[in-house]
Amino acid sequence: MQYCAVPLGLKCLHFGIVRRDLRVDNLAFTADFTRLLICDLEGRWGNRLAPDVSREQVLHAGWTDKSDIYDLGGVTKGMIYGNVPITHLVEWPVPPPLVAVVDSCTRQRPEDRPSLDDLRAMVEQIK
Repeated sequence: MQYCAVPLGLKCLHFGIVRRDLRVDNLAFTADFTRLLICDLEGRWGNRLAPDVSREQVLHAGWTDKSDIYDLGGVTKGMIYGNVPITHLVEWPVPPPLVAVVDSCTRQRPEDRPSLDDLRAMVEQIK
């Protein structure tokens, strides 16, 4: 399951760094899904809708690794549907095995969101 690589890759990246721009189009898997690259391939500023951001980002309370965990909720939905399913018109349902993952990632209070290790354990139990 290639999604398991996302929390691990983010944990490696978080070695002192907060991503702040985690979204589906910033994830690149090799053809055999054995490697993941978390990058920013956006070459044109202002050509996409504003992302769904965590409450602390809106309130200028600071970016933390928990902000990136929030973004993983949207990334999870995007990986399920192959695009970003959140719009002002449609909120597509998350399949039952991943509801707990998405819900825990998008909790309002950062301290209520799982750690990357906890998130990976949740995902590995789904296999």
